[in-house]
Amino acid sequence: SDYKVREIVNLAISENRKILTRNRELLLKKAIVRCYLLKNTDPKKQLKEILKLFDLTTLINPFSRCTACNKEFVFQPGQAEAKPRMKL
Repeated sequence: SDYKVREIVNLAISENRKILTRNRELLLKKAIVRCYLLKNTDPKKQLKEILKLFDLTTLINPFSRCTACNKEFVFQPGQAEAKPRMKL
């Protein structure tokens, strides 16, 4: 990432955020209260690690938001039977 360690620390403090990192240097900063060192290097395994750590697996609802605008889909009665408008 383009962020320097000090910038990450400042953002985490000012926005009350947790830091997820593979950078051990961040763990040594006294100002950081909430930091987690990711054990895995593979992004898919990191995702699983984070979901388990923060108990987020029950909150996952795939395909519930538009990938273009991030708005939630609203399903109407009978919509399950609707035919797609685009040829696949």
